[in-house]
Amino acid sequence: MSEEEIDRRFVASLNYKRTMLSEMPVNRTDLKFETFRDKLRSNDIHINDDTFFNNFNLVTREGKFNLLADLLSDENRISIAVCVFKGKDKTEYLMRNEYGNKSLIQAYKDAINYCEAINPTYVDVSSRPRKEKRMFDNKAFEEAWINACVHNLWDTHISPQIYIFEDRMEIESQGGLPYGLTEEEFLAGISKPVNPDLMDIFKSCGIVERSGHGVPEVVKVYGKSAYRFSTNTITVTIPFDKTGFNQDGTVNGTVNGTVNDDVLSKSEKLLMDAISLNDNLTRKEMCEKTNLSLRTVARTLASLKNKGLINRVGSDKKGHWEIVDENKQSES
Repeated sequence: MSEEEIDRRFVASLNYKRTMLSEMPVNRTDLKFETFRDKLRSNDIHINDDTFFNNFNLVTREGKFNLLADLLSDENRISIAVCVFKGKDKTEYLMRNEYGNKSLIQAYKDAINYCEAINPTYVDVSSRPRKEKRMFDNKAFEEAWINACVHNLWDTHISPQIYIFEDRMEIESQGGLPYGLTEEEFLAGISKPVNPDLMDIFKSCGIVERSGHGVPEVVKVYGKSAYRFSTNTITVTIPFDKTGFNQDGTVNGTVNGTVNDDVLSKSEKLLMDAISLNDNLTRKEMCEKTNLSLRTVARTLASLKNKGLINRVGSDKKGHWEIVDENKQSES
C-alpha cells in the first residue's frame, strides 16, 4: 500500500464507529424549521407537530437539539459557498457566492441554481433536428453536489464547497472513502452512507431517490477519473466543454436558449433553464427545481409565452414545453 492508502485506512479505522449527526448535541435552543417543514409538505409527508422532533431525529435521547437539527434549521452557522477563480488555479480570486447560514435543504439548492444559471445552452440550428448542448452536464453536477452535501463529515465543521475555474468545476467534500469501501466499490455505486440520518431526511424531502445512484451518474458522463480521493477529502471534477461558446462562457453566434440576461427576470431565467433540461416538467416539478412558488411559476410562464420565448405543444396534461429560438422568431 502507498503511504496515502495507509494513512487513509488508519484515519478510517478511527472513524469506524462514527457517531451519527442525530447523536451529537448542539448548544442551541432556538431552532426553527419552516423551510424543512415546507419541503416535507411539498413532498406529501404528513407532519405531526407533537412528534415532529422525534420523528425526524432532531433531538438527542436527552431531548437536546442535535447537529442534524442545526443543519436543517432556518438559521445556522453553516457556510455553503461557490468560489469563482479567473484562471485554471486558485491564484486569482474573483468572487465568493455565499449560500449558507440557512437550512441545508435551501442552501444546497441555491448553490445548484447559481451553477445552472452560468451554464448556457448552445443550439446548433445548422442541421435538423437541431442539437442542443451545455458547457457541463447539469444532472451529473447535481448528483455530485447532493452526494457532497449528504456524505460530508459535518462534525469537522468544514462544509462542502464548489470551486469554479476557467475550464472546470470542482466539488469538494470532507472525508475520504467510507470505511470498508474500495475505490472500485465506491465508483460502482455501492452505497455506505456516511450520514444515514441525513440521507433519510433527503429521501423524505424527495431530493434523493435511492442510495448509490449519484456516483454512477457522474461516472457515466465523465468517467472514473472525475473522482479524486485523498485522506481527508473527495473531489469531483466537472470539465467545461466550451465548443460553440465564447471564452467568457456566453453563446457564440447562432441561438442562445436562455436569452440575454437583460431581457429576462431571475425567475424567467430559472424556468428557461429548467425547461431546457426537461421540456416535460409539470408546474409542481418546476416549483421543486427552481424553489419558486406555484403562483410565481404560473405568472412567469405566462410572461415567457407573452414574450414569444416558449410555447406549449399539445394539451396541458400530455403536452410539453418548447423553447422558441431566435432564428425562428426572426422568420416569423
